[in-house]
Amino acid sequence: MDVLDLMEFSDQERSVDDVVADVVGAREALGSRGRAHDGLIAWTVEAVGRYLGARRQYAVGDDAWVTAPVGYPWVVRTSLRDVDHRGVDYYEQTCWGRRYASADGQLREIWLLSFGEVKRDRGAAEVALAAYAVAHGEPCHPAYGRRHEPLRGLPPGAYELPHRVRVVEYGCGSGGFEWVELSREQALAGFRETSAPVLATALSGVGRTPGRDCVGCGVIAECDAVPRARLQPGIAPSKWMRRSVSASDLRAHVDCPASYHLTRQLKLRQPGAVEDPAVVRGRVVDDWLNRRHAARPARRCQMDEVPGSLEEWRDGRFTIDGEEAGVAARMLRQHTLFCPIGKPGTGDRVWVQRTLSLHDPELDLVFVATPDLVYERSGAPVWRETKTTRSHLWTGQPLLSQYPQVALAVLMVAGGVLGDTTKMPRIELELLNDGDCGLEEVDPGRPEVVEEAREVIRPLLDHWLADADFPARPGRACDHCAALAWCAPGSSHVKRAEVEATGV
Repeated sequence: MDVLDLMEFSDQERSVDDVVADVVGAREALGSRGRAHDGLIAWTVEAVGRYLGARRQYAVGDDAWVTAPVGYPWVVRTSLRDVDHRGVDYYEQTCWGRRYASADGQLREIWLLSFGEVKRDRGAAEVALAAYAVAHGEPCHPAYGRRHEPLRGLPPGAYELPHRVRVVEYGCGSGGFEWVELSREQALAGFRETSAPVLATALSGVGRTPGRDCVGCGVIAECDAVPRARLQPGIAPSKWMRRSVSASDLRAHVDCPASYHLTRQLKLRQPGAVEDPAVVRGRVVDDWLNRRHAARPARRCQMDEVPGSLEEWRDGRFTIDGEEAGVAARMLRQHTLFCPIGKPGTGDRVWVQRTLSLHDPELDLVFVATPDLVYERSGAPVWRETKTTRSHLWTGQPLLSQYPQVALAVLMVAGGVLGDTTKMPRIELELLNDGDCGLEEVDPGRPEVVEEAREVIRPLLDHWLADADFPARPGRACDHCAALAWCAPGSSHVKRAEVEATGV
């Protein structure tokens, strides 16, 4: 956004590279943040150039509007005569994005930016609120954490409420854009019908949903929905502000710190990047299991329910074909031997992909996990992880070392994330192979198991906490890395490998 501001509100013709360099240098000089990652800089140069190109393309389209950048927010400010039932007498509605308007104020646009493709699944309430804020908002001074104040001294057209508004969805990764166009009256009606009920529920809600959002919560120390425990005594706290971390984060960081930083922290992924077939197969299997386990009434997975044709595989969120479809089908048949739902002693209390979080106050970290399944067996909670693999457990290495995800589960369960630890909670690891399967059980109530789990997680967490540079670690994973386009070391590695393989 800072780079686009300098590009759109400057009278000087400057290259994107120069402006990006200035912004990066200014942030480093302030000392509030570390140096921007080279991959982020490369992505920013590419994304800004693509955005400016999309704006030029948009401006010459058949449905183009003649609009100019707007450097202030539009805010709907509502002051009440008396405090309402929430104890509030003032509300604001606004929207983050790139703003544009015609000189006479009759047309306004807001561009909503997504990192990758155009976001086609944005909620209707969110789109309606954006349209309402654009159509009925007044120019205000930028503000954060305080009330917006009206901005005076603008040309008369800036204070005119528009006749028409557009909410434009833009994908920074693809350069694609789509929009909805509304009259001011339609924007108001859409807000009242779609957004207002959602806002009312959000403002009045008192429920608590633990997860990664706990990182920014100011009352986490008093929240009874998030257990607190010292998972790793003796590790020095990080200089960073509170963060969340999962076993997947730690594993990704070990594989390649640069890829972890770009794809998991910054959410930058190349649209259309070809994923590892094994990863896609795992997601297909997970998706099938999640849909079956979430069905009500709860019942055990059956052998004859496993997809037997390519058409059946395409019923879910992911698609698969060829050899991988056959492998996935065999893995699902193996699962029917171990499906816990419907077994004697297993009640209807089943949670599929339930996000669990635990706060370590000493490290000020929020540990997050999403078990494939949590269920009760004879009154005791069970955490089930299901893994698809083409290999088998290696007898020469402890289970927790081979699967750090299980090690972190041990620490979180021992810390109380499943409730009272005296109820004998258990952790299960279900391994689905092409022609074999296995079920391992771990007792997080045994002190020696907890200590072993700490020994597994400690070095991973130490390296993750200490890393501020996120260097690239070129290797086999580069072939399917979603951030390869912005990683110079990874791109060089792939090119060298191609030359060695082909001799060209």
